[in-house]
Amino acid sequence: MKKNKWILPLLAIVLGAIFYILLTQVLHSCPIVEGEKPMKCNWTKEALIGLSYLIIVLGVIKLIPAFSKFVGGIAIAEMGIGIYGILLTKVFIGTCKTETMVCNLELGPGSLLVLGVYILLSLVTFVSNRKME
Repeated sequence: MKKNKWILPLLAIVLGAIFYILLTQVLHSCPIVEGEKPMKCNWTKEALIGLSYLIIVLGVIKLIPAFSKFVGGIAIAEMGIGIYGILLTKVFIGTCKTETMVCNLELGPGSLLVLGVYILLSLVTFVSNRKME
C-alpha cells in the first residue's frame, strides 16, 4: 500500500473517534426523566453511537493490506452509512418536535455536520482509489 493510501483511512478512523466523543460528551439529547419513557432523540443518539463504531471499524479494515482491493467498494458503503446516519437523524427516528429542545440545537446539527464530512471523505477516498488503480 502506498504511503498516501494510509492518509484517508486514518482520517476516517479519527473522524469516527471524534464523532463518538462528540456524541458521548458534547452533543446532548434530551434528559431521561426517571419513570418516564425516553424521548426518541435518545434512541437516535444510541443508533449514531453504533454508527461511529462502524466508521472506526471500516477505517481499520481499509488499512489492512489484504483488503486494499476492496477500498473502493468500502468507500461506497461508507457513503451509504453516512446517508443512513442522516436519515436516522431526520427521518427514521429523528429528534424531538419542539425546535428549542437541546437535541435540535446540538445533536441534530452536530451529527449532520460530521456525517456530511464523512460522506465527502468517503467520496474523496473512492475517487482517489480509482485514480491510483
